[in-house]
Amino acid sequence: MEALQRQLDEVEALHAVYPREGADGLVLTEEQEGVLLLAREVVEAAGAGAATGPAHSSHDLDALPLLSGTVRPPRLLLGGQPVALRFVLPRAYPLPAPGPGPGPVHRQEREGTATVTGREDEADQLLAHCAQLAVECSAPRHVHEALSGAVRAAAQREVAAGGGECLLLALEALREAVAEAESLATAGSCCGEPTSKWPAGSGSSSTTAADRSTSNEASTCGLLCVLVWLHHLKSLTKRKLIVQWARELSLAGAVKPGFPGVVVVEGLEPDVREFLARMRSLTWQAMQVRGEDLLPLSPAEAASLTCGRAASGAAGTPKMAGLGALKPQEPTRRLCGSFKELDESGMGQLGEMCREGGLQHIFLTALKL
Repeated sequence: MEALQRQLDEVEALHAVYPREGADGLVLTEEQEGVLLLAREVVEAAGAGAATGPAHSSHDLDALPLLSGTVRPPRLLLGGQPVALRFVLPRAYPLPAPGPGPGPVHRQEREGTATVTGREDEADQLLAHCAQLAVECSAPRHVHEALSGAVRAAAQREVAAGGGECLLLALEALREAVAEAESLATAGSCCGEPTSKWPAGSGSSSTTAADRSTSNEASTCGLLCVLVWLHHLKSLTKRKLIVQWARELSLAGAVKPGFPGVVVVEGLEPDVREFLARMRSLTWQAMQVRGEDLLPLSPAEAASLTCGRAASGAAGTPKMAGLGALKPQEPTRRLCGSFKELDESGMGQLGEMCREGGLQHIFLTALKL
């Protein structure tokens, strides 16, 4: 209960520092507002129970969705486009992570190397106490990764120091990283480097496929399909983010939640790599890219897909529909339609989708066959 109370206090502090003003400030969806209200009720009920009877049941805490939201600091721009920070607060945040046990460290000798058992468990414990942060911006991938690394480092420093609230610190780190990225872009322009560092943007603060450079995408000339295996995918927040990101990047495919979680996506290689980077910005018990298949495209075919996507991006049309322009001189495989979420029992449906798209070999990697 202490962790939840501190999370509520931190969200209140965010609201005080970044009040909602139009599209800026602390932005919560209707669902996130509902979770916040429910969390307050749980804490208040626990306080009343402590005075009159048994403490509030931990079952209620386990059933409570995680607190989450988005902060869009006013006037925080990169290349003229807004920058935002999404956050999800794990149940144990911001309490200190438990230290290593007092027992001896067990080692397993194999071919002259020593493997320290329990390291992965310790890492999982640290992640459970670390805020899950993701940056929204319209910038090249390497810039997006640099900004994401800066905010994650701020959160991880707090965990390593014994726990503590980190959202305001992460936002300050984001401001500094944005300022550095802008200065580097300005310096590059002064030195005669190309000035088109930042895409024009389409009004969205996310790194969408429509914001990317057509020439860069065309030069990649590859249609990439990957299968991501997850130990489990139960969080509604993560499930919504996966669908949202895939559609923002105009990727085709599907996600099967539950145990295990399986994600299959296909699109132009830069967009798929961006999707994977966003997934890795979240905390997972286990995440593996088990299958990967790159279909080479000629520059003309890749440019056709990119241009078709750009023309239909405003309407949200998946760019995979543009694959009809590909020449059928070789077995062309593709996943059709918009990215979707299947039922937890939808493994068979996912396999059928892959088979119809000529990607059965990718699906079999989920089963390690």
